[in-house]
Amino acid sequence: MRTEVLATNEKGLNPGIVQSARELPLASAAQEKSFIFAHRRVTDGRICVLTFDRPDSSANVFDRATLGELDEHLNFIAGSPELKGVVLTSAKNSVFIAGADLHALAGASANDLTHLIELGQSVFNRLASLNIPTVAAIHGACVGGGFEVCLACHYRVASPDRATKIGLPETQLGILPGWGGSTRLPRLIGLPRALDVILGGKTLAAKQALKYGMVDDLVPRERLVDFACRKILTRGFEPGRRRHGLKLWATNNRLFATAVSLRIESQLLKKTRGHYPAVFKALEVVTRGLSRTLAESLALEREAILELAGTEECHNLIRIFFMQEHAKKQSYILGQTPVVAIPVERAAVLGAGVMGAGIAQWLSSRGIPVI
Repeated sequence: MRTEVLATNEKGLNPGIVQSARELPLASAAQEKSFIFAHRRVTDGRICVLTFDRPDSSANVFDRATLGELDEHLNFIAGSPELKGVVLTSAKNSVFIAGADLHALAGASANDLTHLIELGQSVFNRLASLNIPTVAAIHGACVGGGFEVCLACHYRVASPDRATKIGLPETQLGILPGWGGSTRLPRLIGLPRALDVILGGKTLAAKQALKYGMVDDLVPRERLVDFACRKILTRGFEPGRRRHGLKLWATNNRLFATAVSLRIESQLLKKTRGHYPAVFKALEVVTRGLSRTLAESLALEREAILELAGTEECHNLIRIFFMQEHAKKQSYILGQTPVVAIPVERAAVLGAGVMGAGIAQWLSSRGIPVI
């Protein structure tokens, strides 16, 4: 891949003439290489733009290879003192980054999973520790690990498009945010809202994410990268922690966290009867992590996700997710694809009342055993 320097007009933002990077003293000019999952260019304003674009796929995901490429880009950035900022974006139409590769996660051994979690945390920590402004320019689904990399940036801007959904749905898969999400989100938006998102496995529309403080600005998709570059060059971002400082001080302390933990744990027991360990472990990690150092809180994440990944609940919830995704891709429209009936040998009805009883009676009348 070729690093490019984009010339701009008098406003300093709109792409114009493309010049070779070799004309400027960039650290990468002598060591260019091709990248597969994330491509790099440097604007004439000295801003590095990383664009995720997984080949032959409509979505970007994080696996070892993608994390490795991001790490290589961070090597370039760290070795380029002339850079003024970094922008992360996506070339996909409706996806920013859809989190971790669940197929790899589902089939990973304990050692492989440990390495993957440690790798993700390490790379995102490197991004977070850069001494120049970093901005995530979000359009499309930005969930799980996709949002965790955004949390490692200094600022986040998103398109108000209907396709843009932002959140941390890991507890719906029987795990928890393990690449820094359980640590960084409460530090950004406060404990109550962070628990609402993490324990509920929520994905929010862009406007609601802005209200929660998960993003800093809403900008039309076509202007996202230009807006991010302008803000970097004019130092126009105000850190979220500064804006919400008093609220964070009031909620992000050990006394408040202990009281909230006891109350929410009681509510979760009533709601789940203890059958979903991920939400209890997430509650523990988030509330305990608030009073720990960043490194200690990330260690809590690692330990928890390794414990949860081996549970029967996690395996079944991931399996259900794959089945749902498979069903979404099937066409049941008459005249397009033949509808093939699947034999039903037995059925289970969850719930009671008139509807449940009616369904059970109908199934029984057709000779189908009902549990």
